[in-house]
Amino acid sequence: MIRKHLFTRTAPLALTVLFVLGSAPAAFADSTGDTAPLPVSEPIVPSQNSAEATSEADAAKRPAPANLNDLKSKGAAEIAKRQKTLNDIAGKLAAQTTDCGSNAAMSTQVASTSTSLASVGVNLAAATDPVAARTLYKSIFIDHRVYILVAPKAGKVLRCDAVLARTVALTTNGATLQAKIDAAKASGVDTTAAQASKDLGSALLLTVNPTGALTPIIGLVPDRGVEAVRLSNSAALKAADTALDGSLATQKQVHAQFEAARKLLKPAVAADKKADKKAEKESKKAEKKAEREAKKAAKTKK
Repeated sequence: MIRKHLFTRTAPLALTVLFVLGSAPAAFADSTGDTAPLPVSEPIVPSQNSAEATSEADAAKRPAPANLNDLKSKGAAEIAKRQKTLNDIAGKLAAQTTDCGSNAAMSTQVASTSTSLASVGVNLAAATDPVAARTLYKSIFIDHRVYILVAPKAGKVLRCDAVLARTVALTTNGATLQAKIDAAKASGVDTTAAQASKDLGSALLLTVNPTGALTPIIGLVPDRGVEAVRLSNSAALKAADTALDGSLATQKQVHAQFEAARKLLKPAVAADKKADKKAEKESKKAEKKAEREAKKAAKTKK
C-alpha cells in the first residue's frame, strides 16, 4: 500500500532563501540554527584593503633611507617580502583545477613582476650612487604595486576559480539530493516540499556566472604613483569584489535550499520507515494470532 506522509515546517519555505551576508564565506547558518559547510573555500591573498596595500600606497610620501647601506638592506627585505607573496600566488594559480579564463594571463603578470623585482634587487645591491639607489628603492613600491594591484588582482582571479569549483560541487550535491528525493518518492514518501526547495536551489545555481567580474581588471597596470590611475584601479578592484560577492551570495542561497530540502526529506523518510516497521509489527502480530487460532481450532476438533 502506498502511503503519503505530511510534513509541516514552522517557518515558510521562502524564508530559507535569506541568509546573513556577514557570515563566514565557507559556512552558512540556516533558519534552524544548524551550520553546514559550503563546499570549496576561497584562497587567502592580500587584498587592496590589506595593511601591506595601505603601506605601499603611502610609500611615495615616505622618505627613502639616507644611508646607502640602509637603502640596500631595507630594499632587499622589501623585495624578499614581495617575492614571497608572488611565489605564494603563483603556487595557488598553478594548483587551480578550474579556470575563469584569466589564470594564464595572471600567472604571466605575476612572473613578470617577480622578474622585474629581481632585477631591481640586483641593481640596488650593485648601486654606488645614493641618488640612483633611492630611485631603485622607490621603484619597489611605486612601479610594481604588488600589494595595491598585483596581489589583489590575483585574488579576484582565484576567487572566480573558487566560484566555478563551488558551482561544480553544488551541481554534484544537487544531483545526489535529487536521487534521494526520487528514491523517497518512489517508496511513497510525500517529497513535494523537499522537491520545491531543491528545484529553487538548482534554478539559482544556473544564474551564477562570475567570469565577467574579471574582464575590467585583468588588464590593469601599476599606477606608478599617479593618483588618478591608483583610484581608478582601486574602484575596478572593488567592483570585481562586489560582483564576486554576488556570486558567493547566490551560492549560499543554493546551499541553503539544498540543506533545507535535506531537512524536509529526512523526517518524511523517517516517518515512512516508522510506518513500515509498524506495519511489519502488525503483520507479525496478525500471523501469530492466526497461528494461535489455528492451533486452538485443531484442538477443538480432537
